[in-house]
Amino acid sequence: MSVSLNVRKAGNYSGDTLDYNNNYLVDVVERVDVAVPVSATNQSAAIAFTMAKLVAIELVAVGVDLTVKTNSTTTPGNTINLKAGKAFTWENDVGLAQPFTADVTVLYLTNASATTAATLRGFVARTS
Repeated sequence: MSVSLNVRKAGNYSGDTLDYNNNYLVDVVERVDVAVPVSATNQSAAIAFTMAKLVAIELVAVGVDLTVKTNSTTTPGNTINLKAGKAFTWENDVGLAQPFTADVTVLYLTNASATTAATLRGFVARTS
């Protein structure tokens, strides 16, 4: 069964508003909501997808910055440094290269803060 996904972006600069929507028909939208404790290093998160089936992804570090590694803690396929409150977003029809160099089998999350816990939030939308 297909799911309708609407990705909305908006911005405003000196009274000039930019607001647009991208609509996708996908098979699966997986919600990402993973608690990452203080000083956690390479905490695994069961988030997996194949590059060929990825339609859109959004990841946001809530609380503090997070480091996200794909597939391995020692030789990751990709490393993404997420700034707290700033979305990492990719959609397959925006004309930008796929941000992942290999299929993702697991994510490893690191919270370098010794005082503040974090949460990784977002979604992974894909075809089956």
